[in-house]
Amino acid sequence: MSRYRCVDAQKAARFPVAAVCRAAGVSTLAYYAFTAKPSPSNPAQPRLVAEIRAIHTDSHGTYGSPRVTAELRRRGLAGFVGEQGGRMKRPPRDEEREQRITMEIVVDAYTPEEQAMGWYYSLEDRLRFPFVAKCIAERAISPLRVGDEVEVVGMAPEQECQHEMFVLIRWERRPLAVPLAQLEGVTVDEQTRQVIEDWQYWVAQGYEL
Repeated sequence: MSRYRCVDAQKAARFPVAAVCRAAGVSTLAYYAFTAKPSPSNPAQPRLVAEIRAIHTDSHGTYGSPRVTAELRRRGLAGFVGEQGGRMKRPPRDEEREQRITMEIVVDAYTPEEQAMGWYYSLEDRLRFPFVAKCIAERAISPLRVGDEVEVVGMAPEQECQHEMFVLIRWERRPLAVPLAQLEGVTVDEQTRQVIEDWQYWVAQGYEL
């Protein structure tokens, strides 16, 4: 029996996935990639899952979601690391939101690195942690499923947010970094809701860091 099947069996017995993965010597990311079911609406998913497994192997199991995302982008799969089922639908242009992002978040930021820094510190300043959020989109690099509610406790380390914004959630008694674009605030104040929606708008418009 493979290590992943062993994890499956222990998960069915209601043992925490993170603890079982550690005992089996595999990462939770690799386990969820292994168990991902092909999506008829996303023909690129099998390749994406295969790449995630290869990255996990190449990194000797040390890469988490942020580093895997960055490596997928480096390998030319940036367009497929969004929602399961395809790219995010581009919303109508919102001039008020565009103005706020330009003047308050990425002001004087001319390179992707500067824009990433602008977004990171804006989110760190405006998000009111902890807060409850709900998963609204599935990602191959994340264990969350649509409808899951989680507690968001902080930003992921800055070095992990150079190409996408990640936040830390409580997941099986440990912090786990997941993409902010996956989440919708549930019990949040207006400022937190607005900055989450600003980031999701930025991503949906096709802007990249």
